[in-house]
Amino acid sequence: MATIAGRENPRIRVITREEGLAMLGAQTRQHLGMSAGEFLRKWDAGEFDEPDPDSRPHLIRPSMLIPGAR
Repeated sequence: MATIAGRENPRIRVITREEGLAMLGAQTRQHLGMSAGEFLRKWDAGEFDEPDPDSRPHLIRPSMLIPGAR
């Protein structure tokens, strides 16, 4: 259970790295047709860099899940 200002908060659930990776994998398969590992390799290599972020809306959900998978 996570705490806020020293009090337990039942609405906050801390996930494990494995759970985060599973969540990322579900999103990358759905939106990009690739595994989480492949997505992370391409992300780290800068293969998704675009001058206009609106040109890749399918990257929004997967990219938000990266911290939980690492």
